[in-house]
Amino acid sequence: AAVSGDTILIQPGTYKENLNLSGKNLVLGSLFLRTADTNHVNQTVIDGNKISHVIFLGTQETVNCKIIGLTIQNSGSQTGQSNAGITMIDASATVANCKMINNSGDGILARGASTSLIEGNLISGNGSSGVYFGYGATGTIRNNSIINNRDGISTYQASPPTIERNKVSFNQMRGVYITFSGGGKIHRNLITNNGAGIYSSGSGDIEILNCTVVNNGGLGILRENNSVMRLKNSIVWQNGEEIRDDRSTGGSLTVTYSDIKGGLAGTGNINSDPLFIGGQAGFALSAGSPCIDAADPSSPSDPD
Repeated sequence: AAVSGDTILIQPGTYKENLNLSGKNLVLGSLFLRTADTNHVNQTVIDGNKISHVIFLGTQETVNCKIIGLTIQNSGSQTGQSNAGITMIDASATVANCKMINNSGDGILARGASTSLIEGNLISGNGSSGVYFGYGATGTIRNNSIINNRDGISTYQASPPTIERNKVSFNQMRGVYITFSGGGKIHRNLITNNGAGIYSSGSGDIEILNCTVVNNGGLGILRENNSVMRLKNSIVWQNGEEIRDDRSTGGSLTVTYSDIKGGLAGTGNINSDPLFIGGQAGFALSAGSPCIDAADPSSPSDPD
């Protein structure tokens, strides 16, 4: 039997399984681990057969437990609840270069004493959130494409996560949804074409830095219910409503050095068409964009 520290290489194929890693810090992956060939991600499928969680961690696994280069799909609700593709309860993992698709609940769910790294994944078509952290869970969500879920990234009573360099698009409700949590860092994300962009309610200090929040159908950014939010060096443009700040429920919003359609009071803010290149370049800035060199001059140099 496998023990902590073992690597299990899965050959290409579709496996109808509901796996429980039983507290073992395994490296579980496709031949992508050896070759870096993304075809192996598509060809190596763990299918939950619409029964329960596809992969379950619930016995204090750590980030040394790694799930790499797999397609994880078709979690189910036969147990009476919608289950996630990967579920972590008082457990952690590194989940990288995977596809979490078409699960009945969340793509990835972490609850309790969990500190995970979610990096370089495609998370799409899931019935609830692409990634959900709740009840003390935290971690880093980095360089993922999180598209066409109910919500993109959501937290509830979570410890502050780091959310950086993700593409969060075409989610039905909210791109990033932070509720009754300790806050978080939302840095360098592209948040577009969701039902709403960023929503914070009842949460601590949320730092939104170098983000592009564009073309969301409802609100670009909503702050309410005693949340504290700091927005800087960002673009909020062409949303149904750019920013709604509900001051009647306490908390605060500070916006500086940002391009806000319609304008907003704050140091360094502008109201100018950002002049995106469009087409395959998407939301990259054209050479004549007024947003170039308009960030806080004390900010570190932007390599982008």
